Amino acid sequence: QLIREIGSPPDAAGNRQAVDTTDDPASVETEPGFFFGPRDVAVSDEEVYVVDTGNERVQVFAPDGTFKRVWGGYGTGPDQFIEPVGITIDRNGLIWVADSGNARVSVFTPMGEPVQRFTVEAWPAPDPNGARPSFQPYLSFGQNGLLYVTSSQSGSVEVYDRTGNHIESITEVAGDTLQQPIGISPAANGDLLITDTGSNTIYRYTPTAQPPIAVIEEAGGSPVASPVGEASPDEAAPTSVTLPLPTALAGR
Repeated sequence: QLIREIGSPPDAAGNRQAVDTTDDPASVETEPGFFFGPRDVAVSDEEVYVVDTGNERVQVFAPDGTFKRVWGGYGTGPDQFIEPVGITIDRNGLIWVADSGNARVSVFTPMGEPVQRFTVEAWPAPDPNGARPSFQPYLSFGQNGLLYVTSSQSGSVEVYDRTGNHIESITEVAGDTLQQPIGISPAANGDLLITDTGSNTIYRYTPTAQPPIAVIEEAGGSPVASPVGEASPDEAAPTSVTLPLPTALAGR
């Protein structure tokens, strides 16, 4: 059941606002509260942060959808983006954004003030002409406090500490080689769920030295749940799902 909408309302005929996608890299919509190609959302106790990818910005709303503020814009400056995609909030309330076109993770205060940024070497280098990239990176913190960043181009999940130091590259989960990991989100028990579009698979990864708990995959057109190791006591058994090109996901 639809509760409310945020963004461009339909006109009397039910049509949405038309957008011009040919003038790259140009802002498509400058009006606050409107979107073009939003990719991800992060929620704090009091605010909702939306990555307005096509407009190269982050918009902030109250839980009831009331617009509050916006920051960003096209460019390479510390408060700018080129094709931002994933977003997450750390335990201190800082906002972390996967800025794919600048091949970096950028960190902001809730008010949009730049705090730090660091390069993700596994991502394609920025285009010298400023063109938007085609891959979609997402990011999430593990229960160990480390940042996990997907890299579909390299078939890996890159791990960083909070200062931007690279810790490791994860290329295998549950004995399988990652092909095109895109979405990543925490599960209720602290594990990380990773969508691998290249293999039509959702992996459950435990961000410790322990083995992954389970992999949920589609095999030969029939969904199969394959447990790996022992399930956590507070985690229900994995369910079968059909996965046509899984991308982003959210946990709770």
